[in-house]
Amino acid sequence: MAYKIVHLPEKCDGCKKCVEACAKAHGGVANCKIFKVKEFFAFFHCMQCGNPKCAEACPVGAIQKIEGKILGYVFRTPIKEQNI
Repeated sequence: MAYKIVHLPEKCDGCKKCVEACAKAHGGVANCKIFKVKEFFAFFHCMQCGNPKCAEACPVGAIQKIEGKILGYVFRTPIKEQNI
């Protein structure tokens, strides 16, 4: 089943627990980053792990693995949704 890992900037508080969990899961090298963009925090990720430790570590539910759909977000507004 196809999946996509999404970040919801309106929920993110910038704690970086996702970055710590990613580094721990990948031998000390984080494959993601959190950036402050105006009043939001943006998440950059690259591996799209099947068992994303970043999503498990997020205390506010800002990172989610969505199966069967790809969701695209630009700050609080969904820009597209499509079945895959």
